[in-house]
Amino acid sequence: MFSTLRTRFGIPGVISVIALVFAMFGGAYAASNSSGGHAVASKAKKAKTGQRGPRGPRGATGPAGPQGPAGPVGAKGDAGAAGANGANGAAGEPGTGATTTAYSGAECPGPETGIVVHSASPDTYVCDGEEGPQGPQGPQGPPGQTGFAAEMPEGATETGVWVLPTAGEFGILHEEQATRVDISFPFALPEGQTPVVKYINPGGPATEECPGSVASPEAAEGFACVYKFNAGVGLSISTINPLTGGSGAASRYGFLVNVVQLEEEEARTGGTWAVTAKMTPQ
Repeated sequence: MFSTLRTRFGIPGVISVIALVFAMFGGAYAASNSSGGHAVASKAKKAKTGQRGPRGPRGATGPAGPQGPAGPVGAKGDAGAAGANGANGAAGEPGTGATTTAYSGAECPGPETGIVVHSASPDTYVCDGEEGPQGPQGPQGPPGQTGFAAEMPEGATETGVWVLPTAGEFGILHEEQATRVDISFPFALPEGQTPVVKYINPGGPATEECPGSVASPEAAEGFACVYKFNAGVGLSISTINPLTGGSGAASRYGFLVNVVQLEEEEARTGGTWAVTAKMTPQ
């Protein structure tokens, strides 16, 4: 209470108020104990309040109060605007590819040969390796056979392809034109064997002597089968022995196919062949 009075009226004002209060209590007490009390009370009511004294000095700041409880978390703010993209950097200078050249010199000790790699960096030398020691000699191989000296084993089969050579215009035979196709066996048939030649037209039925096809040529023992992919219109095909020149026979080394175009239509043909050596009877 006193601090409130002090704040509003200052110390002198407080003193004046206290004095006034005591004066009023004293006057009232005197009136209650004498006959002239009413006159004194009447005079006391007419007393004037004194003037407000000057403001007193400000008191020292009181100690800080305890920390209050934490407030609730505020709502998340809006995302800021995206920053502007930075400017593109300056273009780099064009690079240079590497090239190589053969080299021979002191940069490659030992064999003194190699290559030089040229690029934006200093030259790089890639040298050949030194020659290693000679390896041991391998075992002696079996004696080989070359040319017509090499023979097919009995019962073995050889296969190949054939086609008309360039005759007429772009390998096409016209009326009364003729050509020959050489069918030479990579390995000769055994001594004394000459195969019997058979011609199989496209789509023709397989036979006992020629059980295969143009896509998979086969031949029975002692036969040479010639499979054709195009029969040709008006073609006459015959066999010639290349050693004797006689027709209708073959040799142990191969045979010639004599092709003649008899009609006006153009003709071309070719295909595959197979030959099988006979087995010697036991």
